[in-house]
Amino acid sequence: MAIFRNEEEVRAFFQLFLEKIGKSAEAGQALHNSGLILHFHLLEPEASVKIDARSAGSPSGLASALFFGEEGPQPDLTLEMTADTLDEIWSGKRDIFGALVSGKVKISGHMAKAARLVPLLKLIPPIYEETRSEFETKKTN
Repeated sequence: MAIFRNEEEVRAFFQLFLEKIGKSAEAGQALHNSGLILHFHLLEPEASVKIDARSAGSPSGLASALFFGEEGPQPDLTLEMTADTLDEIWSGKRDIFGALVSGKVKISGHMAKAARLVPLLKLIPPIYEETRSEFETKKTN
């Protein structure tokens, strides 16, 4: 079963996920320190999410730096993939580099800045799994 059924679920999930990242000392600081504006262009379901770590005043303010659709600043990096591929990467089941090579993820923008995400990638899976579990519980209630 796909993690998201529609764009509204994508929005709700990203909001919850960014709140949890912001509460994590390591992950929140890693994303905040990246200073990146990330654009996730999801397919299946179609959704567009931007995270502006540059303008978030602090790691705990990351959830307020979310933009949906065409709103928000120009991204440094755009990552295009299905929601299922995003799920596999964030859960640690798929390596981002393998997903890029296989064409499951397309990335565009300032490629040199992508290295700023490496410290964050190792911290994401436990936060993601906690968020996903909480999100699934809310969906079924």
